[in-house]
Amino acid sequence: MKYYLLLYFVTVFTLGLYGCAGQTTAQKHFISSDLPLPQTLQSALDGAREKETVIGASASVIVADQPIWTGVNGMSDPTTETFITPDMLFDIGSVGKNYLATLILQLCHEGRLKLDDSISKWLDHYPNIDGGITVRQLLNHTSGVFDFVKHPDSPWQMIYQSTKIWEQKTILNELVSAPYFPPGGGWHYSTTNYILLRMIAEKILQTDISNALKTRYFIPLNLTHTVCIDPLGSAPSKIIIANNWSSAGYVDLAPKPQPWTTTSPHLIYTTSADLARWIHFLFYEKQVLPAEYLGQMTSFHSPAPNDPPLSGYGLGLMYLDAELTEKAFGIGGVRMWGHGGNTFGFKSLVMYLPDLETTIAVLINDDRDQGLETIFIGLLRAVTGHLR
Repeated sequence: MKYYLLLYFVTVFTLGLYGCAGQTTAQKHFISSDLPLPQTLQSALDGAREKETVIGASASVIVADQPIWTGVNGMSDPTTETFITPDMLFDIGSVGKNYLATLILQLCHEGRLKLDDSISKWLDHYPNIDGGITVRQLLNHTSGVFDFVKHPDSPWQMIYQSTKIWEQKTILNELVSAPYFPPGGGWHYSTTNYILLRMIAEKILQTDISNALKTRYFIPLNLTHTVCIDPLGSAPSKIIIANNWSSAGYVDLAPKPQPWTTTSPHLIYTTSADLARWIHFLFYEKQVLPAEYLGQMTSFHSPAPNDPPLSGYGLGLMYLDAELTEKAFGIGGVRMWGHGGNTFGFKSLVMYLPDLETTIAVLINDDRDQGLETIFIGLLRAVTGHLR
């Protein structure tokens, strides 16, 4: 059960996005230091990575207002014996949807957008996309819009075989099949929703989404190891990206051209420490969104029956209630919300535990689900066992 649950997190959510910030928080969250149980956390990380033979892993934990703990284990490149370091960046895939959802909610707070606006107010008409869909329905995946990732001609079905550079409008015209259901008539995860949200945000802001994230969140929150990367350009200088590896023969994917990634709503690369800080700023420090819109984000829509186990999905946010957490992990009285991400050679998972005021972030440069699951569960058990 536990592996199936987290398998759902990291395989269903295949892409990612943005956020809103106030003043820079105290530097205590910017200095890697010891938690009361650092050795237990590092031991959990080491044991899980070695057990599952994950190529490399980086993990961070923040408990309330204590200093952040960050641990690493394994290789960035086994062929050169280059080890993972705490400052290495990973592609976080669909975890980025939380950043974009935050940006949309900030625009609502600024009065430039409304959650119940129909998308026809902001976007042109596209085949198979109902103009009556609301912004809220895009955010919580109740729009019914077909997930272009699943289309047989999607570049995500032909990874490293497609050389076409896709524009957002072309995706909407050519890769969106008939809807799953009428707007509001069910729940179905669809990355197409977040392409539409990006287009709305960029129309309002008159700037690329990467600039908006940088100026509104990355710089004010001092997330110095978080960047949006152009898949057709070179990586920014002075950053180190972990090599990504496919289980299909462990071929290093990093040197290969990736024009198909232009179909992503956007590409965020970050460290486990910066990812944990982002979620902790959002939900513990409450620095990013006003209470009204934080409440909107955490208003969870329950998925339709027969979906894989998930208690609900908010606005760019997955949810597990205490009952499901106990059933899945044998840990009672703990709720979790956050997001998972999955792209070729990278997997990510970050969760905030509101009852324990704790954030756990795990990144791996490997595409095997069970490795990420085992590491996360080990850290979760270590934290809950200590705090109780």
